[in-house]
Formats: sequence, C-alpha cells, structure tokens
Amino acid sequence: MEGKKKLVMQEKTIIDNITGVAKPGEITAIMGESGAGKTSLLNILSFRTKNSKICNIKGDVKLNN
Repeated sequence: MEGKKKLVMQEKTIIDNITGVAKPGEITAIMGESGAGKTSLLNILSFRTKNSKICNIKGDVKLNN
C-alpha cells in the first residue's frame, strides 16, 4: 500500500519525581482543563492502562507505606 506511514514510538516522560499523600477522612480533588490528563493519571495510579504495550509505567504506588 502506498502512502501508509510507519508509526515510530518515542519515549516521553509525562510526570517525574512526584510525591503526594492522601490522608484518611480528607477529600482530595484532581482539577484541570478538559484533556489535561486527569483520567489518565487516575488510570495509571490504579494500574488500569488500556494498552500496556504503548504505556510503560515506572515507579512505585504505595498504600499505607
């Protein structure tokens, strides 16, 4: 097929060196504009990535230490 382009994947760091604490009994909000990545962040934190072949997650998610 002519005109068919090959997709080249490049590594891109989305967030780096981030820490946070959610204490029991407190409400935490993730706010941002449409398309800012709120749902993507929650999917990564809950290990619900749609296509793990194109999404490589490095780091730790700790609960109760």
